[in-house]
Amino acid sequence: MSKMGISTLRSYRSSQIFEAVGVHRDVIDRYFAGTTSRIGGIGIGEIAEEVLIPHRKAFTEVHLRRSSRKEFYSLQEKRRKARMESETISLLQWSTRTGDRDKFREYSMLATPTMHHIGF
Repeated sequence: MSKMGISTLRSYRSSQIFEAVGVHRDVIDRYFAGTTSRIGGIGIGEIAEEVLIPHRKAFTEVHLRRSSRKEFYSLQEKRRKARMESETISLLQWSTRTGDRDKFREYSMLATPTMHHIGF
């Protein structure tokens, strides 16, 4: 904004310093009132269709049939592991920053669960 000579956000809002290119006058009047638009273009129907194209690709029946419970649970497991990793890192940082041995034990139980289950 400073490169355009605008020093505050307040002076930027509703300043109408841009021109719409390729947007139909009906869309301009409804959603961008007062914006200059010398070149018309697509309307709300075309904009909606452009938004729906990637949505349809992502959610076709073929895609939904291909996805399985295994994929769903795999994603859930990845999320759980990521949550555990961030929790583990947080405990390590806390324990080393404060010298809290209990927090370090908590960290080590999360970081190496298999070793603790077999008696290490």
